[in-house]
Parts: sequence; structure tokens; C-alpha cells
Amino acid sequence: MDRQEFEQMTPEKLLDKITELNKRLFKMNQRSPMYNQMRAIIAEAQTVYQEGLQMARFEAQNEERDEVINIGDIESEVYTPDYGNTTVLDTMVKAYTGGNKDASNS
Repeated sequence: MDRQEFEQMTPEKLLDKITELNKRLFKMNQRSPMYNQMRAIIAEAQTVYQEGLQMARFEAQNEERDEVINIGDIESEVYTPDYGNTTVLDTMVKAYTGGNKDASNS
């Protein structure tokens, strides 16, 4: 069996196949060259199964992130002051002179 065959299986069939391969492995002699090959096949099947679980978990998390909670609407009023030609200048002069407009004349 190869990885493509494992990837085409459903998770339930893949688990059944892993169980079947483990039963075959337990019947084998550990000194047999097939023993290590069987362990590698089982490891590959388990890797494919874990990847499938991780993909399902990732997709479930993405579905949760796509949902937006509407907590209400915000109403606001924009106020723009009317700055005349000298209003800003007068305010700056008051700030620097301590409120005395004619401080330079003193």
C-alpha cells in the first residue's frame, strides 16, 4: 500500500486498515525483513490519518472565525468648529502669553 491509497480512504476505513496492519505485524517475527516494512507502512497510514484530523480541525476553526457577532450600531455626530481668520491665531497667542493678548506691549 502507498500513501495515495491511504489518502483516498475515509477516516473510518483508514482506522480499520491500520488495525488490520497492526494485527499482521503482531503475528510477524521481529527479525523478518518484512517487519520493518510493515512498521513503515503503518507509520505512513497513521501520518495520513493524523493529517486528516488536523485538516478537519483547521476547517472547523475557520468556520468559527468566519462568523461575525453584531453587537449593535454606533451613531455619531461630527462637529466641525468654524475657525475664522483670527480664531486660531488668537488661541495660540493666548496659550503662549498666558491669556494676555497684548503681552508684548507691557
